[in-house]
Amino acid sequence: MPNGSTTGPLSGLRLAVVDLLFSWPPNGGADVDLFHVMRGLAEAGASLQLYCLHVTGSWERGRITAPDQLPCPVHVIECSRNALCADFLAQTLEAQFRIWSPDLVLLAHGFTLKPLLLERLGSSWPVISRYYAHEMACLRDPKRFLNGAPCPRHCLRDAVPCGECATSHLMSGIRSGRWNAWTEEFVASGAWRAEWVETAKRGIRAAAALVVSNTELAREAKHFHPNVFVVPGGANVSDFSFRPEPFRASTDPFRIFMPGRCDDPTKGLQVFREAAALLVQRGFVLDCCCTHPDPAWSEPPVRSLGWLTKEETAEAYSSTHIVVVPSVWHEPFGLVAVEAMAAGKPVVASRSGGLADIIVDGETGLLVPPGDPRCLAEAIARLLSDPNIRNSMGIAGRQRVEEHYDWHAVIRRHYIPLLTGLVGK
Repeated sequence: MPNGSTTGPLSGLRLAVVDLLFSWPPNGGADVDLFHVMRGLAEAGASLQLYCLHVTGSWERGRITAPDQLPCPVHVIECSRNALCADFLAQTLEAQFRIWSPDLVLLAHGFTLKPLLLERLGSSWPVISRYYAHEMACLRDPKRFLNGAPCPRHCLRDAVPCGECATSHLMSGIRSGRWNAWTEEFVASGAWRAEWVETAKRGIRAAAALVVSNTELAREAKHFHPNVFVVPGGANVSDFSFRPEPFRASTDPFRIFMPGRCDDPTKGLQVFREAAALLVQRGFVLDCCCTHPDPAWSEPPVRSLGWLTKEETAEAYSSTHIVVVPSVWHEPFGLVAVEAMAAGKPVVASRSGGLADIIVDGETGLLVPPGDPRCLAEAIARLLSDPNIRNSMGIAGRQRVEEHYDWHAVIRRHYIPLLTGLVGK
């Protein structure tokens, strides 16, 4: 795959991409997201170099075993856990940037080291800092989910209680030596200290721009930086066949599908189960299924399909009447909603986070209050009762994804204007 070309709106642009968690083959959705962004920018003419971090012994970050699959050269910064700190990373990157001289730096995935690194790099290069979730707001984990509900605190405003919460939550892992990437960065950055907050704020202000994935996060980020852009994730629409609703005899059940990491309590499986039970009580004949990773899991009226491959998931969408995304926290994006709409399915989802951006209520699906099984059941019942609404929402959803969330559209609508605006092209 070419790394930049002589034609295209970004031809001649040199972009350094820095990611503190990237691995390939990927560990998670952020890796896949960044791959598609890099590929799209290279196709638009940009010349890219990827810089990622590998901490000795880590299975979570910097394991690049298939570099030929990437759309640009990759440089792995090797580091022991004891040597990990913002100064080391900044000095290493600055030395490499002086050789290559990028026009822009995209600082992608990272946690509490990220704003400290941003302060150093932002003094010499224009840096775009990309936030995939709530990592700018929480020292504990990027979900900000505590005691069964989204946490209202923000670590850049509530330094002392957030530091105490994070330290208490992470201490057992620190003492046992079973550190994950989040714990590594928390310790390496000294994020439990009150002075980390002021340094982090300076780092955020040093960015040329912040990029977040939904309007809710943008409102939050604008308290700390004036130049905030909402840039969603995307999907390859061609991976999902747009098929009519499957034939259903009058005695056949309606199939309702909940995709995603359904074992994660933030995804709202219990809410779906309670809503489905209410619908069964009302006489609806249902086949409710989910992608709980345990294929033997079952809490009637919901059963598990087990964990599905991408191809199996696409097929599951095709045989479904309605897709539900009942998250009880603020989803940063909501990829499964995009995939379901690409497959032409109406979506019932929580009105929060990125889901509220993706779904046009009453046009491509229905939005309901998070954590409310009765409202979820009412919305599903409305769609079950009218095949014309289901079909029209499915058509509108596919069109919306093609226009706004296909990767080609995301690059064209968001990344190209952002990058050309910052370099004055």
